[in-house]
Amino acid sequence: VMSPTVSTITPENLAYAKYGYSITVDKIEFAENETRLYVTATNSGSATMYVDTDSSVIIQEGKQYNTETNYEADYEEVPYNLSKGTTASGIAVFPAITDGEFEYVVEMHSDNFDERFETVTFKISKETSSVFVPVIEPNAVWVFEDLKYETKGYTIQIDKVEFYDNETRIYLVATNDGKAVLSI
Repeated sequence: VMSPTVSTITPENLAYAKYGYSITVDKIEFAENETRLYVTATNSGSATMYVDTDSSVIIQEGKQYNTETNYEADYEEVPYNLSKGTTASGIAVFPAITDGEFEYVVEMHSDNFDERFETVTFKISKETSSVFVPVIEPNAVWVFEDLKYETKGYTIQIDKVEFYDNETRIYLVATNDGKAVLSI
């Protein structure tokens, strides 16, 4: 049984999109015993999309609220994985909060490991809403002017190396002027 709505926020264009994948917060309903976020996920990307609404959280006035399940209401949920070319909508349910300012934090990613995603924070209030995505800067960057290896028509050149907390990115250029296939 759905708890009666006390107040509603309907943000305009509150969406995060990257690589053709998107998450939109369509509406927030505040009830006496729960808070309902209506969320739409769209996969126009190159791989399977994953949206982790079950692990999403609301943060309000320094307190974190985890998702809940309302078995009596049987709400439609956004599936964890969406195939290419699909859209799904559902309701993420949380404990009751006030209809003041809060943050909705959710993660998404894809099967394409070349696509890098960050945690998405939707900042929501009655007056205004926005999306905050942290910019992840490398800890160090090495740039090379002429670091390359050439042999028999093949060239491998390293242009730049970026060091992050959990990964290292190497930017290289490989050319094949020879007659065989060059695999890296």
